[in-house]
Amino acid sequence: MVSRWLARVACLLCLFCVLSARATAGETDTRALELPPQPLSESLLALSAEFGRPILFATALTRGLQAPALEGLAGLEEALTRLLEGLPLAFRVAASGAVVLSAAPVATAKEASLPPAPEEEVLVTGSHIPRDSQKHLPLQRVRVDRDEMALSGIAELGELLGRLPSTSGNQIQVHNLNQPLTAGATTFNLRNLGLGAALVLVDGKRPARAAVATTEGETFVDVGNLVPAIALEAIDVVHGGVSAIYGSDAVAGVVNLQTREQFRGLELALRQQSTDSADQADTRASVLAGQWWGGGELRWLGAASFLHRTALSTEDRAFARGTAISSLGFPGTFVSADQVRADPACGVGNSRVDPATGFCQLDISGYFDLTPREQRLQWWTRLEHVPSATQRASVTLAYNRAEVGVRASPSFPFARHIPEVPAHNPGNPLGEAAYFYGRVLGVGSPASLTESDYQHAFVSAEVERHMPLLSLRASLSHSRNTADYERRDTLRPQLEAALDGRGGPGGDQYWNPLYGSANDPALVESLLAEWGMRGRSSLTVAELLASTDWYTTAAGQHAVALGLQFRREGLRHSFGRAFNEGRFLNLGGGPDFGGSQRVSALFAEWHQRFSPALSVELALRHEDYDGRLGVFSPGLTLLWNPRPALALRSAWSRSFAAPTLFQRVARQSVSTAVSDQQTLNTPVFVNIVAEGSRDLQAAVADAWSAGLSLGEEGAAYLDLDLWHYTVDDLIFKEPAQLIVDAAQAGDPSAMARVRRDPLTGHIERVTTAFVNGASVRTWGVDGHLGRRYQFDGFSLGPSARFNWVGAYRVEDHVRGLTRDAVGQLNATLPGVRALPRWRGQLQLDWQSGGHQGRLQVNHVDAYRDESGEGGDIDSHTTLDAHYRWTRDGWSLGAGVLNLTDRDPPSVRGFLGYDSRTHDPRGRLWYVELNRRI
Repeated sequence: MVSRWLARVACLLCLFCVLSARATAGETDTRALELPPQPLSESLLALSAEFGRPILFATALTRGLQAPALEGLAGLEEALTRLLEGLPLAFRVAASGAVVLSAAPVATAKEASLPPAPEEEVLVTGSHIPRDSQKHLPLQRVRVDRDEMALSGIAELGELLGRLPSTSGNQIQVHNLNQPLTAGATTFNLRNLGLGAALVLVDGKRPARAAVATTEGETFVDVGNLVPAIALEAIDVVHGGVSAIYGSDAVAGVVNLQTREQFRGLELALRQQSTDSADQADTRASVLAGQWWGGGELRWLGAASFLHRTALSTEDRAFARGTAISSLGFPGTFVSADQVRADPACGVGNSRVDPATGFCQLDISGYFDLTPREQRLQWWTRLEHVPSATQRASVTLAYNRAEVGVRASPSFPFARHIPEVPAHNPGNPLGEAAYFYGRVLGVGSPASLTESDYQHAFVSAEVERHMPLLSLRASLSHSRNTADYERRDTLRPQLEAALDGRGGPGGDQYWNPLYGSANDPALVESLLAEWGMRGRSSLTVAELLASTDWYTTAAGQHAVALGLQFRREGLRHSFGRAFNEGRFLNLGGGPDFGGSQRVSALFAEWHQRFSPALSVELALRHEDYDGRLGVFSPGLTLLWNPRPALALRSAWSRSFAAPTLFQRVARQSVSTAVSDQQTLNTPVFVNIVAEGSRDLQAAVADAWSAGLSLGEEGAAYLDLDLWHYTVDDLIFKEPAQLIVDAAQAGDPSAMARVRRDPLTGHIERVTTAFVNGASVRTWGVDGHLGRRYQFDGFSLGPSARFNWVGAYRVEDHVRGLTRDAVGQLNATLPGVRALPRWRGQLQLDWQSGGHQGRLQVNHVDAYRDESGEGGDIDSHTTLDAHYRWTRDGWSLGAGVLNLTDRDPPSVRGFLGYDSRTHDPRGRLWYVELNRRI
């Protein structure tokens, strides 16, 4: 029903647009004109408003063209003649009185009549209606252009986005203790609304999500594995709910990676980055090449990049040492009905006896990496055919591969099931059957290596046609993301057999659990197997967009866009046989799973200019998911620009995040600690299997914002934005502990979801589900201000950017909890990560000729670890210094990040710091050399 209603509204808008072209040509008259030099499109619209006559033109014709000042008495045709003098444009007056612009037929100056290929301003502004001027927009936008990327000193896209004050709880520094299932994949968290709450686009196209998920079940786009940074022209970050424009996932905003358009020639780049003691380094080589043929009719651009990253071990950072202690080590602990005895060898190496419990503990913190080892190869290319300024066809191909190695403890602990050592095992020191709390490998064994192989492939084709009354764009894209992930764990049947003397190839060997025993290496190897996870996600998108150019009516100028989009998404996870059969002692087990979904969308947009200073935009979109779920999203924006140096903006939208395919079809298995009466309420690790559901509803967000822009960026300027979100039906995993508690209280449905060992009564598996179970209310203020001072041959530009969160109220309907997450670590809240109240940057830029530099102060406010005795987490302030010299196609950059070498604030927990907020690497030096030919 909503879809039919939206179609009718779209047709009415289109009819209104067509009828408006019947403006009547008035009698010849002259007007006193006073137009300043400005973009040609603005002058044309001003003339249309002045004379009350429609002037129709394809936006692509005027893009990049400037109009001269126009003063004095003139009629419309005379004014147009003066305005278009020297430009590759002509005009004609239709019988209706409308003026139609077209490209001038200048055969001898073909290249001059080919302005730059049309850019998709939609990707920048959050609108499907093209416009030339990006000066003032109705939505808050942060634009990171090539100059800003170069001067930031940061080469990784994930790190660059993670530096924005409006992001927090990012996934950038990943290791095997915080997100073992996604190590090596990076993304950002805009407004702390979730890793997938901001839509990521590459030149306006959706890429496939990564083929992995976090332990919380979140999937996201791996921004570090999309396109070489050397191929980027800019990154646009539009804040606010824009699902009415783009569809699902655009709740917190949209991030568009825009590739370079006008490059011709060859550019080479080398970069070396290293920590103070060279214990971790990045080496990057990049190349960009572009060529035009036929005066610009055929255009090719290609880029490639290679990154070699060495690992940063926890042993190289004092704050991480001794922060991960396991009571399941090797040497281990033997426990019978009335005895607890640590292995006599306990104390060797990184093991010790816990005086409180008598257990042998193993310090595993030294086995891990703070930054994983990585090799990444990326290439991207685009071929365009531009026969005229109003036509374009293009094909884009991209391929990225990242091989990531992440270290972990030599073997996983026996966390999910504690094996029994028979009395006849030669390594049993108790003389009676005992449980062995430990692992197969520990002291004296090297760290294990978890290897991940991520691949991303992308292909798209697009055609555009800009006509005097209408512009059409059709595109088809397909992307695929694969992940091969190897982790080793202990096999329960093989271990139990070996403890009973039935291990090894001949079925007659013991595995002796005492440290220092001469166990056969082949026997030990037979106790371990690979997880063998293979993931694949895919996305195919077909889109057709029709947009009008500007029309004039008595109410002002307006334009309309209508579009259709179809998406098909696929997901598949398969595992090794041992995992399918549930034979692992730590990783648990689960089945292969997969599925697909089809999405159809119809959208419309109307932009009305009531005057040159006042404009309103209305956007509507409806998406249907396999006929099971339909979501309608409206959006309304208002922009008032009474003076060139003043703009007021406001926006309201109802955006949504549909259930991801992973949340609908997955059976995700992870090991999680729960408390149980059978184990005297001591937390034990059990296999938690979270099941997806096709009946999930979309999370819906009402977002509004109001903003103010004063001044010009070339002088003094101020941008302030107040924002507010109300998000309902957030999707997250049911807490396993809640189900266990309900089962202990006798709830039959909960008891059916808790599987216990029939002999010991210990929990073996808990089945949970993805549910719509939380709401969020949050608001805050973003600010950006600065000034540019010009001196003789020298300029100085101080500036500041900040984000302040006034409130972030989370209602967990499943557990019946309500809490304000601002200023908290938020280790237990669903879908929320660490959220400092303040994040900000102070910058001082300078430039003199070919020399430029920046001093930058980065600040993250203090927050609290609300769990147990966590206490306060200190604020963190770092200083960066950057310098760049450019001359005759050469560019040399050098700088230092975290100049004062400040360690991240201490956090009670694994590895001693908050990896979602802070960087463990310390002071980083870099140097880079670019050559453009």
